[in-house]
Amino acid sequence: MPALNEMHKKEIDCYYKKFLGTIVLKDDKLNFILAQAETLDRILNHNYHYPLVMAKYKSKNILSVLKEDIDSLIAYLNNTQIGDINEAVFSFFKQRIESCHIRKMYRFCRYKPYLFKTQSRCLTRDDQDLFINSGISENIEKRKKKWEAIVPLVLQKRCFIYEKNQKIVSMAHISDIQQGGANIVVMTVPEEQGKGYAKHVVTQAINWSLQKNFLPIYFVDIYNVPSVKLAKSLGFQLISNEIVISACYEKNN
Repeated sequence: MPALNEMHKKEIDCYYKKFLGTIVLKDDKLNFILAQAETLDRILNHNYHYPLVMAKYKSKNILSVLKEDIDSLIAYLNNTQIGDINEAVFSFFKQRIESCHIRKMYRFCRYKPYLFKTQSRCLTRDDQDLFINSGISENIEKRKKKWEAIVPLVLQKRCFIYEKNQKIVSMAHISDIQQGGANIVVMTVPEEQGKGYAKHVVTQAINWSLQKNFLPIYFVDIYNVPSVKLAKSLGFQLISNEIVISACYEKNN
C-alpha cells in the first residue's frame, strides 16, 4: 500500500488519540502518559473487555484506563516503590480483577477500499439454520446463543460469510465501533485455514466500514501469525504496538 499522505495521517491520529482518551497525567521521571479513556468498558465480541491499554505511540508510552480507575491507579503508583512502570500497573489491575490476562497486540488500520472480487456475502436473518449448523465442534445450544448474540449485527449487515459445501467456513464481522474505528473480527474453521477464504470476508468488512465512513481496524494478538499475515496481505498498516489487560466479562460481572 502507498505511504500515508498527510490527510490520512491526521485521520488515523485523530481516531487513535480519541480512542486512548484525554491526558490526565504526564510523568517525565517514569516516562509515561496517563490517559482517561471513554470506551474501554465496552464489551467486545460479546465476551471480554480491556480495562487497560498500554501503547507505544509516536515514541511515547501511554497508559489508557477508565475514569473509575484513574484516582486509584495514581494513588497506587504514588504509594508503591516502582522499578518498572509496566509491572506496577499490571500488579494494580491483577489485584482489582479476579481473572485477567496480559496480551501483546498489534493495532492495524486501512484507509482505502480493497479492490478484490470477493465470493463472500452478507449474513442474513434467513441464514439462522446455516449458522447454527456450521462452526467449530460446539454443542447446538452454544451455537444458538451465538446466533442470538450476533443478530443485531446481522440486521445492520455487518457480518460476512464464505460458504463451502453448505457450511460457513469463514466469517468476518464488525464487532464494535469506537471513536470512528470499526473493529474487524474474523474466524475460519481450523481445517479450512490457509486457503484464502478469510481474505474474502475481511475485504467485505473493510469496504463496509469505509462506506459508512469508519476506519477499518484490525486488532490482533502478535502471536497469531496467520492473522497478522492476513492483515499485512490486505494492506493494513500498523498504528501501534499495545499491551493490554484482557478481562472476561462473564467472569467479572
